[in-house]
Amino acid sequence: MTRWLIGADGARSVVARSLGFKFISKPGGIQACNVLFRADLSNHMLQEERQAVLSWVVNPEHKTFPGLVGHLRVVRPWNEWVMAAFGPGGSNAFDGLTLDYPRIIACIREMVGDESIDVKVLAMDPLTVRELIAGDYKRPDMNALIMGDAAHRHPPTYGLGSNTCVQDAYNLAWKIAFVSRGLASPDLLGTYSAERQPVGAELVRESNQQLRANYLI
Repeated sequence: MTRWLIGADGARSVVARSLGFKFISKPGGIQACNVLFRADLSNHMLQEERQAVLSWVVNPEHKTFPGLVGHLRVVRPWNEWVMAAFGPGGSNAFDGLTLDYPRIIACIREMVGDESIDVKVLAMDPLTVRELIAGDYKRPDMNALIMGDAAHRHPPTYGLGSNTCVQDAYNLAWKIAFVSRGLASPDLLGTYSAERQPVGAELVRESNQQLRANYLI
């Protein structure tokens, strides 16, 4: 039997759902679509002025999907990417389209700025943007904790989701190490939620506000 159970299983967390973690949420409604695709973008992303793993692209004059806002996030450098696309007014611009729909490939090429790149769309995942935060990252009646997207769910504005997940893990890991070695009281684990939940709550609130204020025009 394990001494601690840590739910780091993402936005559809089975741990959080099965153990009844309570969430504070606001109504969603903003639609988007994650498009996983394969394309060699090394010539574009390894330039000194553009080297990044996440790039926002705002172009209200898109020829293929007017008003589309999106960001490119690297999955496997520099050949596999996710494009998160927000349509005008918070709509899913790709609703009802199939993987081989030519305009999706044209949109990716237009977003990258190179009509010659070879693009293969691997998957599309429509989503509703969430404004959701766990009230407590630790169940008070058991040694069960959650972190990362299992605890806080929000749009990718600011690009701080991965940072916050890693910070959650770092905060909890050293505390579990100290408690398991007898160097600290189990009460130390209570400070994890006290320290990290307000950070997650602020990220959820501010990233949603930024999305509403600047991208859904």
